[in-house]
Amino acid sequence: MVTQSIKNKISELFNSTPKDDGVGFGKKIKNDQYTGDLSIIFFVDKKKSKDELKENEILPSSVEIDGITYQTDVIETEGANTLVCDPPVSTDCYSYTSDDFTYRPIRGGISITSYNNRSSLGTLGLIAVDSESQSLVGLTNNHVVIKNAFYTHYQNLYGSYDNEVNDRVYQSAFRVGDPVYEIGRVLRYEPIRPIGNGQNTIDAAIFSVSSSVIDINQSYKQRGITGFTTPLPFATTSEIDNLLSTDPPLLSVGRTTGPKEGYPCGLDTFSLGVTLYIAFNMQGYSVTTEFTDVIGFRRINPDCLYPVAPGDSGSALIANFGGTYKIIGLVFALSGNAKTGYACRIDNIASNLGIEAWTGGTKNFIDPNSIELITTPGKSLDKTITCSGKTFYQVGFTTINTPC
Repeated sequence: MVTQSIKNKISELFNSTPKDDGVGFGKKIKNDQYTGDLSIIFFVDKKKSKDELKENEILPSSVEIDGITYQTDVIETEGANTLVCDPPVSTDCYSYTSDDFTYRPIRGGISITSYNNRSSLGTLGLIAVDSESQSLVGLTNNHVVIKNAFYTHYQNLYGSYDNEVNDRVYQSAFRVGDPVYEIGRVLRYEPIRPIGNGQNTIDAAIFSVSSSVIDINQSYKQRGITGFTTPLPFATTSEIDNLLSTDPPLLSVGRTTGPKEGYPCGLDTFSLGVTLYIAFNMQGYSVTTEFTDVIGFRRINPDCLYPVAPGDSGSALIANFGGTYKIIGLVFALSGNAKTGYACRIDNIASNLGIEAWTGGTKNFIDPNSIELITTPGKSLDKTITCSGKTFYQVGFTTINTPC
């Protein structure tokens, strides 16, 4: 089980050891196979022999946490990157047969983008419920549908920016602008902090969905997976914390790699509580960010590469708990050597974005024309503000003036 003490130690080690790629708690690997032991994992860009390292660069061979001694492991990852796919090469991203067909009703695993962010392709993770309005919403990564997802405090007020309010979401970047393929409007997202300004735990955004593209008997499903007969609940915090011990099979459906389930090329949990660096786009520039409490996952068979690939950003990570399927996270990044995928925890997403699992049945739909906007002058570090008893989320810059 990944405990708070383990997470605290991961944070301590991340800050006190040489700045490589990341630190986590997970399965020890030898000769590309799991040994059956749990360890503190150091993710590095490139492994070096001991004689190539300075004394302060040598990592500890063991770590004690709450009276338990864990051996350490050093895993070469070659960095980590988000998983959007550039449309000009989208048909051959890593040689996979990418799926940009139109699906009605919509469901998890299909290709999406937004008008503002149409230079990128990603994946609809799932249909969830906005807790306050009890309306159905689409869930994906913010870097899939948000062009500049950083807090406005860190952005250049005179730089390139797009107002995310009412930005239209489409199925596939190849059909942006055609109202036939519009499936909803951006509602809100979790703003990102650059390195040195605090840690990020989620890369997630929600958007309204049109009632015309939803079927309550079909839209809870994932493209290409036939085993789901009921809507998928969110895994509890305890279930996610115990993934390394319960070790349920994992599956995911991405726009690029498609369904990944079962032997030999299904998925399993590799590490929890991971803290790592990820590069994000901010106003056209690459900016390093620090993410924490992330899930690392791999293919069951190490000979199967690419647990995810560019274009799979936003896809749901699902665990099979003895025949009961539950959402455990949202895929957002991949190691540079294409062996480890990374996902944000669904419990962190639910609490930060104010959403809950869709457990079936009829729900409300948000009328895009009813979305309210208020403005404040200058930049802001406020994720939310309250106006007339209502909570409003930060969604970028605008030249509109509608003060509270």
